[in-house]
Amino acid sequence: MYFILSLIILLSACSKAEDTEMIDNIKPVLNCNADITQNISATENVAIVNFDIPIGTDNISNVTVTQIEGLSSGDEFPVGTTVNTFKASDASGNTTTCSFNVTVIRDEPAEDKPYFIGSDPTPDGKTWVFVDTLTDEFEGDSENIDTNKWNPDPYNEPRFSWIGRFPGLFETDNIRIKNGELWMEGEKFESPKTVQGENWTHGGAIIRSEALLMPGTFCETKMKTTETIMSGTFWMSTPNADCNTVIKKELDVTESIGTRSYVTKLPVEGWFENTAVNFRSGINATARQRSSSCLPAINKGKTASEAEPQADFHTYGFFWESPTELHFYFDGVKVFSIDPPTPFNDGMAITLAIETYDFNLPSNAEDDGFNKTLEERSTRYKYIRTWSLEDK
Repeated sequence: MYFILSLIILLSACSKAEDTEMIDNIKPVLNCNADITQNISATENVAIVNFDIPIGTDNISNVTVTQIEGLSSGDEFPVGTTVNTFKASDASGNTTTCSFNVTVIRDEPAEDKPYFIGSDPTPDGKTWVFVDTLTDEFEGDSENIDTNKWNPDPYNEPRFSWIGRFPGLFETDNIRIKNGELWMEGEKFESPKTVQGENWTHGGAIIRSEALLMPGTFCETKMKTTETIMSGTFWMSTPNADCNTVIKKELDVTESIGTRSYVTKLPVEGWFENTAVNFRSGINATARQRSSSCLPAINKGKTASEAEPQADFHTYGFFWESPTELHFYFDGVKVFSIDPPTPFNDGMAITLAIETYDFNLPSNAEDDGFNKTLEERSTRYKYIRTWSLEDK
């Protein structure tokens, strides 16, 4: 009897031990990869990234490893960081996860060619060559700009006859080179200045290139708009235009304002109808046939991007591929093209200006931004760069 009882107890203990060994509460081990960083050129958008699948191990059973987030080895990874997450599962349903980052970094464009991001429109067999007379890095500090390249004096400019849009008068002393940038200042005069029979209350500035931009070129600037009601502009126009030889034309790469005043001259001109909104963001381009004694005004314009031009520097580019092919770039990306109302086949002077607008007239100095610092009141340009396409 004692023997039988002992045997029963022993068998019962063995059965419990077997049951205990069958229960697996231990998670598998998953050895994740180190983070991966891969660089691509400025004109690429993705990188092919290869990696080994993480290895999983378990104390009892085999392990199945699956990817539950991210992209697979050999896929095209976009610029930025992609999180790759894997899960290891054992036969008892225990799981472990781990992650590693794949970061794709786009290199900055080379300074010896236009600022292109994501794609390169350079035709096969062609290369970009600087046009020195239409390029300026605005180096150093100076109260004067290079007058071999620019005319800053609206009173001594035989090709044009514009001293400002009232009440903002263009003045040469609002132009300076500072900290390796061109600063064009907007200001409120302490007392009005009477010029050509008008009492001007505010000051701006304008400069125009002595050389002319021509088809087959790419021109760009890196600029930050003033934080006042005045503007930051980058545009071109034909000098000495008439009805017989050169149609008067203007190409605005972008125009913007730093803040809204909500004081408007009525009635608002037709082309101003949407600018009160559009001039507060992104790039605003227009190809214009200007009105003259023999021709009406015809405007074709487009806008892109929600970026605030007064908040930071942005790069604005214009590819004048041909008289009828006008392409516009914002921060290196082509955002649109404009089919012009008339062929743009005549040379145009590059123009940079800080000016007032009829839809955004001054109200008071505080609201208009004229109590801010000189740096904040200025539209600032880091450079103007122009290239022509030539055979390699």
